[in-house]
Amino acid sequence: MGIKGPFPLPLLGNFLTLGKGMIPSYDKWSKKYGKYFGIYFGRQSALVITDADMARQILIKDFPSFQSRILPSFSSPYLADTIIESTGEVWKRGRSYMSPTFSGSKMKQMVPAMNSKCDILMEVLKNKEGKSFDSKPVFGAYVLDIVACCAYGLESDCQRNPDDTFLNHAKTILEVDMKSPAFISRLLFPFLTPLLNKFRVFDITPKKDLDFFADIVRTAIELRTESGGTGKKDFLQLMMDAAETGGDDSVNGDKDGPKKKIPLTERELIGQVR
Repeated sequence: MGIKGPFPLPLLGNFLTLGKGMIPSYDKWSKKYGKYFGIYFGRQSALVITDADMARQILIKDFPSFQSRILPSFSSPYLADTIIESTGEVWKRGRSYMSPTFSGSKMKQMVPAMNSKCDILMEVLKNKEGKSFDSKPVFGAYVLDIVACCAYGLESDCQRNPDDTFLNHAKTILEVDMKSPAFISRLLFPFLTPLLNKFRVFDITPKKDLDFFADIVRTAIELRTESGGTGKKDFLQLMMDAAETGGDDSVNGDKDGPKKKIPLTERELIGQVR
């Protein structure tokens, strides 16, 4: 197609360079090839955009036209229905349900919960005053505390308890080993991904960690459905409300609005929240 980019290796593509750090690699290639260039994740081609105006055009103005992702080849089965990794009509339907939950008024409902976690962060930082420390785990725990309360309605203690269950499971999921057999098998043979997912062979993320979050969401949905809601204004409740009222197709460029409301399945709801 005439798009410049680094020379890919057979089967591996540009994986060896990307494995050393995606951001440094993109920065180096953008300086060499320009504002956009092509790369290969294994045998899958991808176009990388580094120009802010072009990215804004794609992600905002023309976003309904860009539905496909390359990530599904690396996906675990639990994540296949998420808005980040789904494609086509599945992506459009998920987005029609999720977008309304991110309105300014609904996000403001979560501010008190965020502020309470911010107060804990200030206590943690005050205890470290005058000392040298690694800021990454400190702010990482802060973010996870916010995710726990704002997404799941849970009261975690990631900032003050390094052995917190939520923290340990989340760390395992976020720390993907790009040199693991699970990742490399999907990189080299993407057509085998559906089969690997079906039999839960070579999952990129350990099954026990994915099951932990799936069980949290499933249990919360059951309890809230039986009790008629909890009054909490977290992301899970907003998604449950959206699942009942139907999505907004206008966010996908369908100006006539939703023609037929198809409720989210339990798996889709769990996937979006997780």
